[in-house]
Amino acid sequence: MSLHLTLYNISQYIRLLIVSGFVATPLFPAFVPENPETVFTSPGIPASLRLRTDAANLHGKPLSFVVNDYTGRTVATGETAVDGSGRVAVPVVLPAGFYEVSFPAAGEGAAPVGVMSMGQPAEGKDPGAGEGFFSIDTALSWLTPPEKRPALIGNLRHVIEPRGLARERFSWAAITPAEGRWNWAADKDYDNTRRLYAEAGVRILEMFHDAPRWMGRSQNGNFPDDLIAAARSWCEVATRWHGYWAALEVWNEPDIGFGAYQPADQYLPLVKTIRHTMRAAGINTPIGGGAYASLNPGYLDLSSRNGLLDECDFISFHYYGDPLGLERHVSEYRAWLRACGHESKPLWLTEVGQPWHGKPVLRADVKTQAVTALAFAMQAVESRACGVAAHYPFVYVDYNEGNRNYPVRNYGMLDRTGSPLRPFAAYAQTARLLTGATCIGDIVINGVPGARRIRVFETPADPGDAIIAIYTGEVASDATAAAAATVRLPFAARAAFGIDGRALAIAENGRVVSVTDGIAWLRAPRSRLSAFLKTDTEAARLLRLARPATTDSVAPVSPIVLQPQIDIAKVTAISRGYLLPAGLTRLPVTIWINNLSDATHTITLENNGAAPAQTVTVAKNSRQAVTLDIDARVLPVSAGGISQLAITASATGIARIAPAALSLMVSDGKGVEEHLKASAYHFALPINETHRWDKNASGGVTFTRSSTEPFRIDVRFPPNVDRWAFPRFSVPQEADRDRITGVLVRARVSKSATVRLMSWGASGDMSFTKFPILPADGEWHVAYIPFSGYLGFGAGGSPGQQIDKLSIGLNSQVDEISVEISDLYLIGK
Repeated sequence: MSLHLTLYNISQYIRLLIVSGFVATPLFPAFVPENPETVFTSPGIPASLRLRTDAANLHGKPLSFVVNDYTGRTVATGETAVDGSGRVAVPVVLPAGFYEVSFPAAGEGAAPVGVMSMGQPAEGKDPGAGEGFFSIDTALSWLTPPEKRPALIGNLRHVIEPRGLARERFSWAAITPAEGRWNWAADKDYDNTRRLYAEAGVRILEMFHDAPRWMGRSQNGNFPDDLIAAARSWCEVATRWHGYWAALEVWNEPDIGFGAYQPADQYLPLVKTIRHTMRAAGINTPIGGGAYASLNPGYLDLSSRNGLLDECDFISFHYYGDPLGLERHVSEYRAWLRACGHESKPLWLTEVGQPWHGKPVLRADVKTQAVTALAFAMQAVESRACGVAAHYPFVYVDYNEGNRNYPVRNYGMLDRTGSPLRPFAAYAQTARLLTGATCIGDIVINGVPGARRIRVFETPADPGDAIIAIYTGEVASDATAAAAATVRLPFAARAAFGIDGRALAIAENGRVVSVTDGIAWLRAPRSRLSAFLKTDTEAARLLRLARPATTDSVAPVSPIVLQPQIDIAKVTAISRGYLLPAGLTRLPVTIWINNLSDATHTITLENNGAAPAQTVTVAKNSRQAVTLDIDARVLPVSAGGISQLAITASATGIARIAPAALSLMVSDGKGVEEHLKASAYHFALPINETHRWDKNASGGVTFTRSSTEPFRIDVRFPPNVDRWAFPRFSVPQEADRDRITGVLVRARVSKSATVRLMSWGASGDMSFTKFPILPADGEWHVAYIPFSGYLGFGAGGSPGQQIDKLSIGLNSQVDEISVEISDLYLIGK
């Protein structure tokens, strides 16, 4: 997830939106908490919500207020008064749950104030309960002014578990603008913010994704060129801040723009350098690698071939999809880890959530918040059930991403005044119930109409009692829908709770519950579930893999780091390797040998690319370049047609030197690399993420993904149907829709068909090419389709803003057909 580093004053922000015409009826903060802590109360205990207003017409006046619950139903009204300075105390006694307090006198457009009435996560349990699973992406260093951070950090106890972490960010370039020069606060107050976390007893998952310019740029990308300088600098950073860190992620989303869309052979040298630097300094902070934006088999393959799984204590990844797709996503990561011999490596989900799209207002409406909250809750349920080790919803505070030409992606569990939104309530309740819990199986949904998934958990403190999450996936938006949200259970529940922790009525002796939030929590004696509990689930398999008898190990650190570089003026660097232009089969590859130790070493380099072995002596704390003349024609070729270069090294007295590995794609004359070189922007679509696809065909569709072969779609049509297949792919939110002008695809269609590009906007409007985009003759073809060239994109504005889903589909002339796609890009020319 990209974060544009902006700080703004609330009133200036709202005024800007009004002037720009972006908000028709803007919500404004008529009343704001004097301190965000005031809007967190305990169930059944009298409390006073201390607020203030700048509306002079309300000063010194009586004031009526209305309290609505999670569903928007009014549950209380009352009277109070505003004093002469604009302060007001609102007396409430609230049952457990989420509420919004509004003030009719504030006028149309006045935003309500969110209030939470709930104990802390793991309430009533040992304060050490849990293992840090329920954490959160806070991003306070970048998204909030320093004066607001103490209260926001203090309120983390209401949403994360006692051992939960806060994911933070800093700019390496900002804190050391020149070699030997340090500014630990920079413009974000980094140093003091980390002290505030420590004072609150909250440890940090630290993360960064830039490097100082004075270190140079490897291959003109984003990673540092001079790793000897990087090691010296990082030693200063880690020595100063490691006491605040519970873990460190090296970089963020290196597989996309933060990694300059270059392959993983550019990322891994920095990971190895940082690990050696910290371990040599006696700093044992766990190190995470990946922070992957998408499941890109080519990038994952290069990561493992370059030694990532030997260097990292855990692998992190991001997910913004359907909660029910998360199980498959985790399974696919486990399959990659298994293929690489690290099947039980811990997986951390360090960004997860769901934005709401539209105009950025102070608080979204009830339904919009509720839909987002449902995703937050069920993503956490699925993550916990599938053995993910740590879960970080994005993001704690208000954040808007986009511009006025495209529906803005809105994030945040708090509004801009610090009062909670419904996603906060949903995640807090999930954490409160499932801290320390283990998924023991599913209730078979065939006997529970309306339910899409029912997970069953138990906790060590009460193994005889089950906690049950029943998920329908539908938020009831009106009385009619609420009446239809009733679910009949095959067992008797003892108690039921809403997504926010409010008590729900259960009827017919515990067998009927209303699931108006899309999810409901039940408690029942485990003995009542035996006949309905399925324990041999995919989630159970994933959980077993995540909790092995022996911990996945890392390799010994090495003071020698191999750093490959290619002249990218001659080749095209993409996330899965290097595209060689037609006719280029031999190329020089430079290997920088970085000696991070305090001793001179003699290193022998070998390779599988027909270049002779070379032996060089590298002085302590220095680096030396060796150039290898590689013949791509002699390299081993993967099933997907990728030539795999491996460079290994050895030295006396050094037990292990991690390899460097490159993927070279020799041109077949079809022109992908030429299009990419001619484009000002390109975004590789993660087509192997199967959760992004829906089948959308008149026949049966099978998706096949592999780390070595192209993505494949097989379609089998039944007799006597109109044979069409346009499987839809959801475009990731990271794609810059303002810059894209068309689609670039390399594909092969097995048999006779008319192949078209089809696209859908966010509102469901469809456009398609009236012409075939490539031949269906069993051969590979490349096609570039500009958006301006087909129906639906002749209107003004950036055409890429109309792209939400894409399909490379077909109208088939045969009953069985396959489409293979090796490359699919959104590009800007």
